[in-house]
Amino acid sequence: MPLAEAADRCGGCKTLVDQFKSGFKKTIGKSSGSGNSAWEEKKGIKYSTSETRLYDIMEDVCRSGNDCRAALDAAEEIVEEWWKNRDEKASIDKMYTEVCIEQAQLCCAKGKFGKACKACPGGAKTPCNGHGECKGSGTREGTGKCKCNSGYSGKKCTKCKKDHFRQGSGDSDKFTCEKCAAGCAAGCDGPGLELCKGECAAGYEAIDVSGVGCKDIDECTAGTAECEKGTFCKNTPGGNDCDKCDASCHPDDGCTASGPKGCAEESCADGYKFNEDDGCKDIDECVNASYCAVGKYCFNKPGSVACLPCATACDEAAGCSDGTPEGCNGCKDGYEPIKGKDAGCQDVDECLVETTCGEGFTCRNTRGSFECNCIAPKIEADGKCSDAAVAPDTPEPAKDEL
Repeated sequence: MPLAEAADRCGGCKTLVDQFKSGFKKTIGKSSGSGNSAWEEKKGIKYSTSETRLYDIMEDVCRSGNDCRAALDAAEEIVEEWWKNRDEKASIDKMYTEVCIEQAQLCCAKGKFGKACKACPGGAKTPCNGHGECKGSGTREGTGKCKCNSGYSGKKCTKCKKDHFRQGSGDSDKFTCEKCAAGCAAGCDGPGLELCKGECAAGYEAIDVSGVGCKDIDECTAGTAECEKGTFCKNTPGGNDCDKCDASCHPDDGCTASGPKGCAEESCADGYKFNEDDGCKDIDECVNASYCAVGKYCFNKPGSVACLPCATACDEAAGCSDGTPEGCNGCKDGYEPIKGKDAGCQDVDECLVETTCGEGFTCRNTRGSFECNCIAPKIEADGKCSDAAVAPDTPEPAKDEL
């Protein structure tokens, strides 16, 4: 029998048992038809152990799935016999072991394989010493050969691969295989570059002539690294990176390290100035109060500066400290200082003054000003806003006038 087919039948038997357990739970407390299971059992009719209950359970088992149906074909009579002989008070938790493994012989216990259910290499309790998978484990097929996890080797996965070292001792699951340091090209005797043995990996060199131990080559110090203009060399294990210079460094001179202090020859980009504490530091042009023209405020940016317009609420001659009405140093007509604050302007609501608009007009406040509107049904005439005149009723003409 092919391995795939056997494995499917074993998996199908697991499905069969799971579905059987589900049906068993659903039928707890039910009856064969009278609706009173307690009365039936009093009369000697035990639905709980009857063939009727078995039929009710099996009716919903393996309705779909070729694997489950294949297992049912092989084990149906065994399931019926198992049901007939099972202890009424015993749980059905052992059904898989008793039916699938022991009686139908479709599966093996975990850690065993093949027709005779032999123990996997390393033992059934710890197949492959816990460091791999046993081919066919739990089925009646398979070779039992160990497929070792990464870093492990050997028939029982009790050895470490060349680029790993053994942590712990003994041919059991107590030891682990740990990966050697990246600089070890020919294996190692333990963690760290100093325990490399033989040849070193690219980007590393021997510590000394003894041939034991490796160390990283600093390509930046050795001058063997090539970095483009505007970048600097940064050493990494086994190689190097070329990182971009800080924006404060002059593009023609570049840098030797990261940050403003790494700028080469203390050479700074436009808008920056060098000092011992900070390296190339941004020049704050806004310290000069007269840097920007009247009506604009100074906005400093790294390496540059901008002159931006004040808010419309600000008096142009007075200027401002930022672009918001709160930053005004003086107010334009239609605005007034913000009460309780040393700076800033707010709109004057002219509509709060009764004399702002003439009689009949409706006042609408606007930013820095106001409007006087004559709203319908009122009409504006001769500078006044009045109710529309109602025309008098026209009398009907006399009959002799018709």
